[in-house]
Amino acid sequence: AVEPRGTGSSSSSAEALKHDILAFHDRQEDAFADLILHLSDGQAVLANCAIMEARLPALLSAAEPLGEADPALLLAEGDRPGRRCAGAVQQVRLHGVARSTLDAVLRWAYGEVVPSIEEVFVECGTTSVGSTSPLQEVFDVLEACGTYEIERLGALLREALLEALDVEHFAAVLRESHVRRIPGLKQGCMRFALHHFDELIDRPEVFVSPLQEL
Repeated sequence: AVEPRGTGSSSSSAEALKHDILAFHDRQEDAFADLILHLSDGQAVLANCAIMEARLPALLSAAEPLGEADPALLLAEGDRPGRRCAGAVQQVRLHGVARSTLDAVLRWAYGEVVPSIEEVFVECGTTSVGSTSPLQEVFDVLEACGTYEIERLGALLREALLEALDVEHFAAVLRESHVRRIPGLKQGCMRFALHHFDELIDRPEVFVSPLQEL
């Protein structure tokens, strides 16, 4: 097959643009910010309204409008010289969305970034007692994908979870999939169990206790 002229350069340009826009978001720059998202815990997150409308329309529609804000508020958020925002700044309140979940879906909206499940599994072993585990945060994102119709991110996350799934984390993923009713993920866990039946039987301690909670 012959690649159409200009396709490669157009694709590279698009990837470069996504990378640059994501970098602005990750650095919390406000050059593109014209929206303040207020969370239930009092935190405020900057975003771009046009990107939200294009990439996360259901999430934006579910937010409670709070009216316009003084653009000078963005200066107060950052405490760095040279920060600026031209034009009106809208404010909305998001109910029931954690900061970690919002960060994940915004990184998807800006740069199509999918959380690394391998890194999540590593971090699970270092989580302190009483704190939210990184795996639970991933399932929070999956629930948000279902609620706010972020179908592509949800599909990629489910695929990544099943690809990275191992005996150590099988029970935790199966439990969360069952409790939260994540489409397709529980069935994938059961296929994993069939293919790794002998390993699971040899190590009942990794799954009996977590699954007793169901």
